[in-house]
Amino acid sequence: HTVAVSDYDAGEDCLLTADFIVLCTGARPRHPPLCHVDGRIIHDYKTIEEVCAEDLPTSAAILGGGVIACETACHMAEFGVRTKLCASGGFLKETDTLVRD
Repeated sequence: HTVAVSDYDAGEDCLLTADFIVLCTGARPRHPPLCHVDGRIIHDYKTIEEVCAEDLPTSAAILGGGVIACETACHMAEFGVRTKLCASGGFLKETDTLVRD
């Protein structure tokens, strides 16, 4: 399977090819009430990009079992970050079991 991807900020296009391609769109992050995003130690999907662009951490704990949490954990692990994905209610619950497993 191949999908065309456009980076409008950089003005570049590329083709990605893989056995399986999952497009995750329309997700909205939820911040747990006891977890204040301070941009120093605790990050959300916006601030983590800035931190990782400067210097990758050696390890990270990702809270959540939704699409954004799973994507973030996968990306960080691909870059060599020891990643722990923590979810209280399971992972990708609203995703088809064939894809989830």
